[in-house]
Amino acid sequence: MKAKKAGLDTGFFVKLFRNNPLAEKIYEEILGGELVGVVCVITLFELKKLALKGVLDREAYELLERSWKILFQVEPVTAELALEAAALSHGTGLPAADALIYTTCRRAGCTEFYTTDSDFEAVSDKRVRIIRL
Repeated sequence: MKAKKAGLDTGFFVKLFRNNPLAEKIYEEILGGELVGVVCVITLFELKKLALKGVLDREAYELLERSWKILFQVEPVTAELALEAAALSHGTGLPAADALIYTTCRRAGCTEFYTTDSDFEAVSDKRVRIIRL
């Protein structure tokens, strides 16, 4: 049986680093192979920036940075994806980075998307269940 895919927004990792029980449960499912965690390269950018600012624990971030290629399905932003995300952003008011991250995960086949952003309440998509941590 193929593992289901879950999109992971930047806020998911912030909550994970701060010991949020739901984020920890999702991470354990990823480690156990029950779930595939899909991450957009924009999320990697945002996490690195937060670590450099000191918002995230440096050691926890460095561990993630050393293992993201192994633990997660990391997806690039393509031209086609950028155009689709622009339409989503325009139609919902979603900020550009959030629209790119979400669209990346949706196109990768995610059925769930974990975030902390209330902005995603404007997104109506029957293919992806948006779960706020």
